[in-house]
Amino acid sequence: MLLIVWMFHVSYSAYIRNAVAADNALEIRVRGARWNWSYQYPDGTPESGDALYLPVNKPVKMVMSSSDVLHDYFVPAFRLKKDVVPGMYSQIAFTPNRLGEAQVFCAEYCGAGAGPTAGGHFSMLSKIKIVTEAEYEEHLKKIKDIPAELKDKENGTALWGEQLYKGKGCTTCHSVDGSAATGPTFKGVWGRTETLTTGEQIKVDENYVRESILRPQAKIVKTFENGNMPPFVFTEKQVDAIIAYLKTTK
Repeated sequence: MLLIVWMFHVSYSAYIRNAVAADNALEIRVRGARWNWSYQYPDGTPESGDALYLPVNKPVKMVMSSSDVLHDYFVPAFRLKKDVVPGMYSQIAFTPNRLGEAQVFCAEYCGAGAGPTAGGHFSMLSKIKIVTEAEYEEHLKKIKDIPAELKDKENGTALWGEQLYKGKGCTTCHSVDGSAATGPTFKGVWGRTETLTTGEQIKVDENYVRESILRPQAKIVKTFENGNMPPFVFTEKQVDAIIAYLKTTK
C-alpha cells in the first residue's frame, strides 16, 4: 500500500506539471492537419511546421487543436504525448531547460496519402528547437519578413513563396509537376479557370488564392470535395510571396 501511494504521488506530480501552465508561460497555438503541424506564436506570427523555436528556461503552454481527424502530439525527448482532438482544445505545459532540438511525431494513425506525393501519417513530422532568448527574438523578426539572403535577388519574393510552399506542408496535397494529389496541382495554376463544386467557374487570381489560403472551404474545386485543407495563418507579406511563387509554376 505504501508503495502504491508513493507511485501515485510521483505520477500525479508529473501529470500536474504537464497539465497546469505557469502564469508567465509562453502560449503557443498548435494545429494538426493531414499531414503537418503548424504553429502560432503569442504575437500572432505563424511558424512553418518544420520547426518550432522556443527560448530555454521559459515556461511554455501549448494549446492544440485539429482541423480534421484525431492526431497525437508526441515528443519522446520531452516525455510528452497528448491527443489533438477535432472540435476541442487540449493542452500541455513544460519548461525546456536544455539547448538543442527534439523530434516531434504524430502518434495517432491519421490516414494514408492519395498518391506517392500526397504524404500520409508517416510524414507528419516536426521539430522543437530550444534556443537562447536572443536567438528566439531574432528568429521571430526573421520569419516576419523575406529572408535576408533573398532580399537582393530579382525573384526573391517568389523564392520565399517557394520556401513557404515547401515548409508549410503544401507539397503533401498540391504538386507542381502536374501529378495527381489530394488537391489541385499548382502546375500552370495562375490564370487557369477552375470549375467549382457549385458549377461556378472562377479564374485563379490574387483574390482567389488569398481566399483559398485563409478560408479554404469557401470555394472548392470540383472533384476535390474530399480534400480537407485547413485554414492557414499567414502575414500579408507571406501571402504575397506565395502568390508570386504560383505565378512561376508554369
